[in-house]
Amino acid sequence: MPTNVTTEYLLAEREYHNAKTREEKIIALEKMISHCPKHKGTENLLKTLKERLAKLRKEQEATRKKGRSEGISKEGAAQVVVLGYTNTGKSLLIKNLTNADPKISEYPFTTTKPLPGMIDYDGAKIQIIDTPSLLHYSEDKNGERNRAILGIARNADILILIARTKQELLELLSLVESYGFKINKKKPDIVIRKNPKGVSIIGEELVKENDRILRILQDMGIKNIEIIVKEPCSIEDILLVLNQNIRFINAILLINNPGCEEINTEKGIISLDINNPNHLEVLKREIWERLGLVRIYTKEPGQEPKMDIPVVIKKGDTLREVAQQLHKDFVEKFRYARIWGKSSKFPGQKVGIDHIPMDKDIVEIHIK
Repeated sequence: MPTNVTTEYLLAEREYHNAKTREEKIIALEKMISHCPKHKGTENLLKTLKERLAKLRKEQEATRKKGRSEGISKEGAAQVVVLGYTNTGKSLLIKNLTNADPKISEYPFTTTKPLPGMIDYDGAKIQIIDTPSLLHYSEDKNGERNRAILGIARNADILILIARTKQELLELLSLVESYGFKINKKKPDIVIRKNPKGVSIIGEELVKENDRILRILQDMGIKNIEIIVKEPCSIEDILLVLNQNIRFINAILLINNPGCEEINTEKGIISLDINNPNHLEVLKREIWERLGLVRIYTKEPGQEPKMDIPVVIKKGDTLREVAQQLHKDFVEKFRYARIWGKSSKFPGQKVGIDHIPMDKDIVEIHIK
C-alpha cells in the first residue's frame, strides 16, 4: 500500500540518513514521525520509526546518566568548559588564565582527564575546565569518546571552542552541535512541566500548525506534561525543548593565533594570542560578559566596602539574592539597603529588597 509521504518527511528522512551522531538521528526521527501521514498505508512505517526512536532514546538516557556521573562539580560563581581538537592550545590557555598546571606537550592527546582551574576576575572566582581532545568523525566512529567529553560540557555555564584556524573552528562547531548542542542560539520561550492529568498546552494559538500537536505528541509517546508556549514557534521548536539531550548554550569561538599583535573579531569569532597577557585580559572580560554575572561589593554602616570579595549574582537578580548569599536570615530580617554605583540615582540611595543592582555596585544592608 503506498505511503504518500510529504516533502517535509523526505527532507527529514535525508537528515536521518546523513546524521553522523545518535543525537542527530533522534532529532531527524522526531521530524519524520511528525511529518508522516497517518493512514493505513503508513502504519508499519510509523511502528518502525517509533521503535527506532525508542531504542535511541534508551541509549541516550543511559549515556546522559553516565555523563552526569563523570562531570566535575561546580565551584565558584560559574563553570566554563574548554573544547578543542588536539594541540590547539587548550591546556596552555588554562595555564595562562588560572592557577592550574596541566601537562603541556607538542605530542597529541597529552590531556587524558578533565582538569579544573580557577580564574580570578576582580575577586570573582570562575571555574574553567580543560578537557581531553575531541576526535574528528573519522577517528571516533561510534562517537563514545566525544560523547563522554561533551557530557562534561553539558553542566557548563558557557563553553570556549578553541582551534588553530577558522576552518578548523567551524568543523569543531559542527562536531559539537551534532551531539545535541545549540551554540549561541536562542532557546524557544517554551516551558515544560509535569501534568498528572495528561497533556495540556497553554498558548497553543502561537504554534504553527497547532491542530497537529496533540497527535504528534501521542505518536512520540509523550504524555503527562503541560506545555506553556510564550512566543510564536513551530512544532519542531517544541520537540527540541522536550528533548532532554538538547543543550542551548553560549560559547566563545576562539582562534589561537600565536604571535598576532592585534585581537581580531569577525562574525562572532575572536582571534588572539593566548600567550599575550593583554589579549588574555580581553578574553577574561569576554568570559565575564558572556556569563551574564554581576559583582556586588558589600559594606557595613560606617565601614569601608569589602572590595576584595564580591557577592556574585546573575544580571537581573535583585538584592534578595544578595541577602540570601550573605546570610540565611537576611531576607526575612531585611529593612532596607543603601546603594552606591550605576544603579543608584544618587550615592547612598535608600532602596528595597526588589532593587536590581548593577555590576560593581556597593551595597549596605540594614536588617531588623
